[in-house]
Amino acid sequence: DADAPMTIFPTIEITRLYRLTGREPSFVNTCYSMLSPTFGISVAGVYKVVEGKIKEVGGGLSPADAPEFIRLQEATYNESWYQSIMADTFS
Repeated sequence: DADAPMTIFPTIEITRLYRLTGREPSFVNTCYSMLSPTFGISVAGVYKVVEGKIKEVGGGLSPADAPEFIRLQEATYNESWYQSIMADTFS
């Protein structure tokens, strides 16, 4: 249900911390998929607190008819994300 409030404890705590600084938080979620080493696709969502609930306020999908250079760019973003998360997790 898109109108149901999210009840993830860490997200709510992050929201409280941001409010202490006087800034309203926003959150971004991106999911990359590699269909080949040079062909990537993605889906993204942008979220903000609206009336006390976390709501999606933007985002999008990779265009179905994207040219090759966009697919390569998405594959590059995917690989960069993977390398970063592995370094952050295991370093």
